[in-house]
Amino acid sequence: MTALNRILVITDLDGLHSIRENWLKLEEVALFKNLFNSYDWVDTWARHYAHYIERLLIFTYWREGELCSILPLYINTSNATTAYYISSFEPSHIETCSEAQDFMSLSVDTLPPVRMFKHHLVEQGINNIKMSNLSPRSLFLSWASELPGFREVTKERVRFYIPLLTGMEKLNKKTRRYRKAATKIGMNIRKVSHMEELEVVFSALTKLNSERWIAKGQPAIFVEKTFTDFHKDIARKLLMSNKLSLYYLYKQNNIVAVNYSIVSGNSLIFYQSGNNTSFRPNISPGIILHYAQAIEAQNQGKDMYDFMSSSSASEYKSKLTDTKEDVVSFALYISPLSFFKSRLLETIRTIKRWGVSSVKPSHS
Repeated sequence: MTALNRILVITDLDGLHSIRENWLKLEEVALFKNLFNSYDWVDTWARHYAHYIERLLIFTYWREGELCSILPLYINTSNATTAYYISSFEPSHIETCSEAQDFMSLSVDTLPPVRMFKHHLVEQGINNIKMSNLSPRSLFLSWASELPGFREVTKERVRFYIPLLTGMEKLNKKTRRYRKAATKIGMNIRKVSHMEELEVVFSALTKLNSERWIAKGQPAIFVEKTFTDFHKDIARKLLMSNKLSLYYLYKQNNIVAVNYSIVSGNSLIFYQSGNNTSFRPNISPGIILHYAQAIEAQNQGKDMYDFMSSSSASEYKSKLTDTKEDVVSFALYISPLSFFKSRLLETIRTIKRWGVSSVKPSHS
């Protein structure tokens, strides 16, 4: 391995900013990439969630001087020896739920050598890695099968999605009557196209989403300042880079529903929604906007409209598509001792959580 082939571990924002141009260049040409390992997402999250970050732990692999793969991890203030994927494992009331956790990489052949990676992991004082929301088909899982240590891969959730070439019929049929009824009473659908419009519609999203969950007696994620400020910031950046798909349904000046979706590689990902459930007649405005977003994805030449992962396989998403896949979590323990220590710490944290409310805000 030459001096030009190396792993550089980024541990703070200054280091992250120093490789910005290299990261953005890789982002343009990488065969494997998604929104959640993009520079804008990582940088924005790291700034807004700085209070929960002990230090960044972003593994960058350079071959002959060129940045060719990135695995964005960090150390949480609650556990100094465990590395987590960026934008995950935050406190549950403000978690951002990064999906498709994986490498950004130029190709399959430009991943860091596993032994070199482990050397840097140990050098950083890390005993284990924990990740969630991985596809069983992820590049990371196949690469990690060669990592020395004890590995756990566990099914956690289910991800629903619509393959746009073959899977639109169920959503089309489900929404046809509602779309006709909405047109009949003068409802309109629009996609946010400029910054002033974004401010108005994002405000409606947070209001509608919060009212819905509070009415159910459940916590509302958009009442949390850290979460909301992060999304205001990233939504502005996504709009400027044509990666924001924020649709809303309205009648005159009354916004009835908002669908917040994000372009990620060859997918359009549904992230959040806000619906006026008391609007009459009941035209299922949220489902109408799912249809609008799926059509938007088709028009952009995307492969799928992605509903993100869910803890339940029987909720409303299953009524809109028959296509789903398991989502798994991953844990690597460097040694048997690190495995048993991790289990002990997790048991202690679980006991502590018994004394506080563990109700989790909804993310869809």
